[in-house]
Amino acid sequence: MFQISLINEMDKLVAWGEIKISKEKAIEVLDLIKEKDSLYFGPYTKEVEYAHDCFCVSVEDTYKYKFPSAHTIPVIELETTTEKWTTIKSCFYGNQNQYSFIIDDKDEGRTFEQEIASALISVFPKTLYKNPNFKEGNKLQELTDIFTYYEKRSFLIEAKDLSVIDAGYERYKTRRISNIQKQVKKAIGQLTGAAKKFLQGNELYTVDNEKINVDRGVRPHCIVLITEFMHEGNWNEVEKLLFNAIEETGAFFHIMDLREFIELLKASSGIPEIIDYNLMQRCEWQMKSHSIHIKGK
Repeated sequence: MFQISLINEMDKLVAWGEIKISKEKAIEVLDLIKEKDSLYFGPYTKEVEYAHDCFCVSVEDTYKYKFPSAHTIPVIELETTTEKWTTIKSCFYGNQNQYSFIIDDKDEGRTFEQEIASALISVFPKTLYKNPNFKEGNKLQELTDIFTYYEKRSFLIEAKDLSVIDAGYERYKTRRISNIQKQVKKAIGQLTGAAKKFLQGNELYTVDNEKINVDRGVRPHCIVLITEFMHEGNWNEVEKLLFNAIEETGAFFHIMDLREFIELLKASSGIPEIIDYNLMQRCEWQMKSHSIHIKGK
């Protein structure tokens, strides 16, 4: 028996449990591994990359077309039993707001938004707003899921979470990709409208009806954030919508998953100016390659 920990994209422990392996299987694994000294430690060389390809082919047949030169290697499938998971509530506090989430919350959309806000709260402690509104005539309408800014740029974020708890874990990949694309298309449309309202100068308000004073003279970053970016399938229609949105609004548009977004924040050392610059560079590469299948490094 040993403990297993579940870490999210923010490197936070969100759940832990205990796993049991039978004595017979443990002996079988030890026999395969041999002595610890026979294991490789070192840089990721071409030989290591090839060994990784061989492992992928050995555990999943569909990888054979991707790595035709790889061959199968001995693997052991471990049958384990898992004791009840213990989930941990994560809380993050800023100057004005606090955000919390727990991984088994049935409201997965809210949890995803809370995670994003939690990641941003240390960078924008005084200018981070969830579900702000814009004024249209005498009515207030929601602008976007998350809005934040610093003196040189604003960021509009639409968070699209694809349900796992309610939908089940056995959903076919093709259907999952189709649903992700559907959500992304919807988010691009929402952000296109939000960017127009923002640049037109419509007054912005918090959910508590307090006015948000922000410069409208600079093109904002419009970010579609999804839980997982699955690059398989045909994304041509999504790409067309994205590039049309950039041309129509003049704003910077991005599609990325939470993992890449967190990596971007880390690589930028949490400094708004660097985040802004790296996002501009990312959008430029996106336009040059005319593809959304890129990842910031």
